[in-house]
Amino acid sequence: MSIQFRVAKSDEQSGHVRQWNQIAARADGTSGISLIKVQIDAQGAVTSAAVSQGTGNSSLDLVALAMARGARYSPALHECKPVAAAYTFSVKFYAW
Repeated sequence: MSIQFRVAKSDEQSGHVRQWNQIAARADGTSGISLIKVQIDAQGAVTSAAVSQGTGNSSLDLVALAMARGARYSPALHECKPVAAAYTFSVKFYAW
């Protein structure tokens, strides 16, 4: 999954994502791709998520983590039965 997303900042403890100062983001030229490894159980629920490749900006990586944790997933199938699996969630951030 690849998502283009305007730059935002995350509150690490609560997981809430709020808009970041867009002017500062443009001035900084903040951009990058964050890859998040997500473990999903047989019901499609996230059991863990971690940054596997960061953007170099921890604020962007926290936003990507929050997005990956909040996404909806379908479990993988093995012999037509749902099973746990790992996915890579990709978020592309760009300064516009």
